[in-house]
Amino acid sequence: YICVDIVDEFLELCENYTADCKNVDYELIKDYYFNDFTIKNRSVDIITSTHVLCHCNYFELSIYFQQFHKILKKGGIILFDIYNSDLVDWDDKIINHHTELYKEHHILENLFNPLSSTVLKKEIMKLGFEEIFDSKYEKPGGWNLLGFKKL
Repeated sequence: YICVDIVDEFLELCENYTADCKNVDYELIKDYYFNDFTIKNRSVDIITSTHVLCHCNYFELSIYFQQFHKILKKGGIILFDIYNSDLVDWDDKIINHHTELYKEHHILENLFNPLSSTVLKKEIMKLGFEEIFDSKYEKPGGWNLLGFKKL
């Protein structure tokens, strides 16, 4: 297992959670292009991400998925969730919470970034993936769990 993050503190937190596991490595992503990344091309079987990619914008996701395609083996799987703008109810508790955070701090960092899963799926498939899973969470809001396989 390889735990990856763009923030040192979150990687350290992951290391604390997995301290009892002996088969885990940790890798810091220093930029969107995975420069200085030690994982070899086409060497990863599965990529999973929960409550992370929902903070990315369309351009960041485009770059990430190009890199994911490079490191996944043929037939490799990526499973992730997004905050799906196709499902968002603007009176939802999560949207209201993040709106208040934005009003208070005037920043967009770390806020949820709703994206259209319809558009996102189309673009991911153009990169050489096929959709294998799409499920809307049971809870309210705009969450979507998506899965793709590298062709």
